[in-house]
Amino acid sequence: MSISSLRKYATGWVGAILLALFGLPFVFSGVYSYVGGGEVSVVAEVDGREIQQREYTRAYQEYRQRLQAML
Repeated sequence: MSISSLRKYATGWVGAILLALFGLPFVFSGVYSYVGGGEVSVVAEVDGREIQQREYTRAYQEYRQRLQAML
């Protein structure tokens, strides 16, 4: 099988089926977490207060930006 014949099948209906088989699970999982189906992940608890992943990531990015500004 040569590269040109492989390219012909990959751009035809075989390629579309392969793309659907491999791509649809990623599409559905992304939409599920975007809509709110994903759980809120708690990464720490400080003095009885839960710290969520989003809050930690935001604080970490702000910390890095402050350090970069000092350098």
